[in-house]
Amino acid sequence: MASRKPLVIVSGLFSELPAGDSLSTVELAAAPSGIIYVGAKLGIDGSAQISGNAGISAAVTAQASGNAALVVGTTALASGNAAQSTANTALASGNAGISSAILKLPLSGGTLTGDLTLNAQSDLRFADGDSSNYIAIQAPSTVSSNLTLTLPASDGTNGQVLSTNGSGTLSWATAGGLSAATQVEMEAATSNTVAATPLQTNFHPGVAKAWLKCDQNGNISVSHNITSITDTGTGVVTVTIATDFSTANYVVTATVAPQALTIGVSITNSGVFATDCRNSGGSPSDSSTYFFTCFGDQA
Repeated sequence: MASRKPLVIVSGLFSELPAGDSLSTVELAAAPSGIIYVGAKLGIDGSAQISGNAGISAAVTAQASGNAALVVGTTALASGNAAQSTANTALASGNAGISSAILKLPLSGGTLTGDLTLNAQSDLRFADGDSSNYIAIQAPSTVSSNLTLTLPASDGTNGQVLSTNGSGTLSWATAGGLSAATQVEMEAATSNTVAATPLQTNFHPGVAKAWLKCDQNGNISVSHNITSITDTGTGVVTVTIATDFSTANYVVTATVAPQALTIGVSITNSGVFATDCRNSGGSPSDSSTYFFTCFGDQA
């Protein structure tokens, strides 16, 4: 078998020894597989002897350079990792941007899962059918503390309004708020917190309970709470009240026309009274027109 020529590495170039040359002295220990490592130059003297020490030094230098290269490579790897980290951060930022875009409420509508704040007294506007006009709700110019109004859970009945309990909870309540005055309250005429309804007004002491304009023949022109009148004699007209007073202790004011006559009234009972009309001589005399007004407490 032919002997293998040693391979020499010179400054990164591969070459074989010229034919006929030999390495008489090689002091490079542990040169694997006949390969000799030389850092910069291959020193060969006249007897083709390699300066082994120089080769060893060169090999060590080359090894150190390798270590330096390894360090540089490691640094480059670290820089690569940093670049990868930067790329990952950029990707995370990109994802955040995508996430932010996904979380925006579309103009066509959608569901908002958090609170919505309109700054600087901005309006919440509800447009009409063709969006030409709107109804807006806004906060007052100054709010001393935060306030939350909670709507009722269901619709109210016809005519009801929203009412608050003073703590922000709204509910449906009957409009008005005032209760009708009772008969006792109307008769006392002292309360300002109850309503005087048309029916209950009859019980107020300052209100006429009955009134009448008629002639001596029993013809009624206008009246209130009067059932009938009867001509029961000269100068005498008997009047029947529709809703009686509570007692016979009530007041009737009466006037006649022409005013040359005088008239008196006699109260028969809680629902009937009669006139006594006389002329200037004191004799009974009919009047062409009678006027009556009645005050008192109704039953």
